[in-house]
Amino acid sequence: MFEALITAAADGIILVDAEGHIRIFNPACARLFGYRPEEVTGKDVSILIPSPYRDAQNGRRLASRETLGRRKDGSTFPIYLSVGQGKAEGAEVSVCIVHDLTERGAAPLMDVSRLSAMAQMGSSMAHEINQPLAAVMNYVKAAQRTLETCHDARAAKAGELLAKAGEQIVRAGAIIRNRRDFIARGQPSRREEALYKIIEKAVARALTGPGAGTAKVTLTLDRKLPPVLVDKMQIQQVIIHLIRNALEAMQSMPEPRLSIECSSPQAGFAEVTISDSGPGLSEAEIGRLFQPFVTTKERGMGLGLTISKSIINAHGGRLWATPNPGAGVSFHFQLPLIEKTEQ
Repeated sequence: MFEALITAAADGIILVDAEGHIRIFNPACARLFGYRPEEVTGKDVSILIPSPYRDAQNGRRLASRETLGRRKDGSTFPIYLSVGQGKAEGAEVSVCIVHDLTERGAAPLMDVSRLSAMAQMGSSMAHEINQPLAAVMNYVKAAQRTLETCHDARAAKAGELLAKAGEQIVRAGAIIRNRRDFIARGQPSRREEALYKIIEKAVARALTGPGAGTAKVTLTLDRKLPPVLVDKMQIQQVIIHLIRNALEAMQSMPEPRLSIECSSPQAGFAEVTISDSGPGLSEAEIGRLFQPFVTTKERGMGLGLTISKSIINAHGGRLWATPNPGAGVSFHFQLPLIEKTEQ
């Protein structure tokens, strides 16, 4: 009866023994991971979890958490493991229910990304459009001054038309400023968060998709740092963007390596470093990276890093890049820590 229920379940279900070996792998799991049950039965459950999440186990068995799943073809996808303990035939077992987060996890971050892009583009466009509008207004005023010396009826009519044109220019500028302010007015929802948890979830989502499965990823996170006051969706967006940039830069490298570290080298601040082994960038290229519409990608818009920098700045931190001594680039950002004071 128990096995029949597992077989019919819509969610992926894995039964794991005390040694971490897979005992039951239901059809829903077979569809999710691409393995036939006989291919994984008896093998360590860690084959379904990619590095660095597999390496982060540190000898402990599966626990309920958001992580990555690794398919048979090496591709990865975000999952939530719901783990319960029990007994089967007198032996201790773990029952793992696998929830695919591919669609549910991406939607909120895509919304944040689109809104941030709209805000950045709105601000940039307002700045760019206001300059020619100001120039047109100057030409209109110059034409009005020229016509003031003429005493022809047609000149007077032209002056009236120019005055109306000037009014519309002023109106256009006000509309642009209003739309820019409306987009930028939204206040992020900030809460005390453990930064290492934000990083782990962001990495899980960033490592989903093409090119992610080939990179060797290492995570070095200080889990004892004080919390940070942040909008976690925005900080996740920054981390995901930086990781995906790194993965894209390393696509042609024979041994791509990605390192994500979190520590506190400066008192009062947490620092996150995302380092790749890609072809690297020159000092001149690094100096222009955070300018709007500047990109090293063939089809890039040049807004991702600008948006990321504005998010970090809005949180009281800073974002910068440095070339690696050997190969690749490191992106760093700092966020203020919340230091708890004893009452």
